Amino acid sequence: MVTWNEFIEWLRVPPGAMFFILFISICVTLISIGLNKLLLDPKAMLVKQQRIKDHQAERKRLDELQEESPKKYEKEVVKWERRDKSIQKMQQKMSLERLKPTCITFLPMILIFTLIRRFFGVSGTGGSVIQPPIALPPMNPSTIPLNFLNNMMLAAGEWGAWGWINYTAFYFLCSFTVSMILQRLFKMVPVSGGGMGNIFEQSKMDAYRKEARSR
Repeated sequence: MVTWNEFIEWLRVPPGAMFFILFISICVTLISIGLNKLLLDPKAMLVKQQRIKDHQAERKRLDELQEESPKKYEKEVVKWERRDKSIQKMQQKMSLERLKPTCITFLPMILIFTLIRRFFGVSGTGGSVIQPPIALPPMNPSTIPLNFLNNMMLAAGEWGAWGWINYTAFYFLCSFTVSMILQRLFKMVPVSGGGMGNIFEQSKMDAYRKEARSR
């Protein structure tokens, strides 16, 4: 029969550590989704998100119209700019609404990660904490020519040189994957605002607004 101490030690090293971190990431994501459902209106957020996407699509259509019919473009772009003001206010309001769950979970998350750091961390010289190996990904992260990223992702010592990642990197990998799956399963609007695609679209929208103000 496995004792409690043996079970705890199993959780500290692979593969037990991998299952433990995956379990934590699932719990954290479910709590986040629960708070979003409690504090936000998912249907209303989806409607607003669709309005923003339609507004962006309309801008793309106007860009094509500018080459085909400049006169018609000048008339329709004025209407787009008027709607753009209300869209900006909507985006700002959505950002503030999405901050509500973050404000509630901020302090508990700091406490959780502090406990995880102590659970997995190994004391080094000068009071430092060494992150032990947790998982071995298919691609060796040590080959990435970014020292600051390697310091955050790789386990300490020779383990890092062999490509083993620490608990911080593995948690973020699990959290990213689990979040995408569960948000789709619960039909939630992505908390981050839609990922890198939306960030790219937002930068394009900002460029359009600068162009409109310069005219």
